[in-house]
Parts: sequence; structure tokens; C-alpha cells
Amino acid sequence: GAMTGDGGSPRCWPTSCPPFNLCAAFSGRGKGTRAASYSSDQGEKSSVAPSGPLMKVAQETILPKNGTDSNGAAFASSSNSVFGHAGNKAKGEYFYKLKPSGADRFENERRLLELLVARRREGDPMTPYAPEYHGLVEIEGQQYFQMQHLLRQFEGPNIMDIKMGVRCYTESELLITKPRNDLFKKMVRMRSDLLTPEEMEAQAITKARWMMLRDCISSTQTLGFRVDAMMASDMHKTAFNSDLFRIREESEVVDVLRSFLPRTAECEGCTPRSITAALIKRLEDIHEGLCRSEVFAQHEFIGSPPP
Repeated sequence: GAMTGDGGSPRCWPTSCPPFNLCAAFSGRGKGTRAASYSSDQGEKSSVAPSGPLMKVAQETILPKNGTDSNGAAFASSSNSVFGHAGNKAKGEYFYKLKPSGADRFENERRLLELLVARRREGDPMTPYAPEYHGLVEIEGQQYFQMQHLLRQFEGPNIMDIKMGVRCYTESELLITKPRNDLFKKMVRMRSDLLTPEEMEAQAITKARWMMLRDCISSTQTLGFRVDAMMASDMHKTAFNSDLFRIREESEVVDVLRSFLPRTAECEGCTPRSITAALIKRLEDIHEGLCRSEVFAQHEFIGSPPP
């Protein structure tokens, strides 16, 4: 995500949104698919990774592709990822995120990754929840950020993409005034009633207008986060191929989160309640780490790839 200087104190919860009851959201019987399972060296399985990073931001679902390195070892590609970031790869313990095309975005991401490396050595409480960074590498003529592959330890991972915060765009993006027909068409499919007569006539909206509408019609402004995508072995939902974009009220979000959990019969060596407890504990640990982190206190973490 984008990183911009802020210098303020940690914002542990947006003042404009009520606290979301995670325990209530994840309690009860799930309606969805098998949860991600972790395979240890001894072959035992559990519903979540036992320790280490669990932040899968911008890491992709891995699908086969014909690609090799200089030694002939095959890469896997995420051309149909749940997050919509095509072009990323994975091999072994490493995940390769394609270098952003925009110079500003590339520099921003590079500075953030290098900062996290430096602060990890100093023990910043945020860094254990971010993937390790191993520099820029070139694969098949393209440059990639080489990072820790956080999904490697999971068997049949379930992935949920959640955008956190009450605003999902930087203030500088409000200055972009170029009208875009592609974003207009997306909004027509989603909520045409929100478009003005002028926008309907022009058949275009700006990116700033698009992002503000996306925040407005989702739970971003009501709860301080939104679910943008979900994927499991038999399910792949995004904001654009399902009704996730319109999920706004707490009861609706609760149903979505519950659908991500397995039914009791689908669990192996665990229960929906134990999975719930592990997820909540992990989120509480991340929250505590962010609240004590100087990196988090001094920067905004806002970013979205071009839609």
C-alpha cells in the first residue's frame, strides 16, 4: 500500500465508526467452505499458522503457469488472483510481487519494504506481522519485489481481502480529474442511481469520484473496513462479480464473515469455535502491535492498485 508521512499518534480505531464486535461476528456455525489449514513438519494440521506472520496483504493465490528461472525451476503465477493483482509469482518460500508501473508507486512501495526491514532489526512491534523483504530481482525480463511467501505453509488456503480504514484513497488522488469511461461502466453495474445527470451524459467519472462512491456504498464508512474479496476451493467472490460491494450494515458483514468459516463436519482436528478464537486472538495481537508501532504512528498506509 501507499506510505505517506503523517507524524501523528497511532489511530487505533476511527472515531467516526463504532467498534465492530468480532466475537459476535465469528460466533456460531459457519455456512461456508473449508478453512485454511497449516501443515507442520510432523504432518499435523491446524486451522491457522502456529506463529509468525499472518498478514497476507497483496499476496496472491497461486495458479500454475509455464515459467522457469535461469536454473529451469518452475514458477507459479497468480494470474487469476482473488485480489486482482495479475502478474505475481511464487516459488518455494518466496513470493514475487510485480514491480508497479508507476514510478511514484514503485518508489513508495520500495521505501516501505526497506523501512520494515530496518525496523524489524530494531524490534518495531508492527514488523512481525508483515512479510519479510529480500530486495528486487529480475525474472523473465521483469522486475519483482522478492518477499516471504506467507501462503506456503497452508494446505488449500482460504483467502479474504479486507480493506481497513474509513478512507481507501490518498488525498493526492482527489486531484486527479481525468474522466474515465471504464469506471463509469463499473459504477453503472453497481449503483447507477448514484450517478449525476452530468456524469450520465458524459459517460465518465473521475477516479476520485469512483473511490468516494465505493467507500460510501460499502461498510468502509460505517464500520471502518470492508470485505473486497473471498476465495476458497469452491468459491471466488470479488466486489465486481458478487454483491460484496453493497455489503454495508453490520448484520450483512457478520453473514459474510461467517460464510468464510467451515461447518463442523468440514473441520479436521478443530472446530469452527476454535478457528474463531484463533482468528480473534491473531487480530488482537496485530491491533496491539500496530498501536505500539512507531512506523504505524508516523505514516498513512493507504493504497489501491489501478482498477
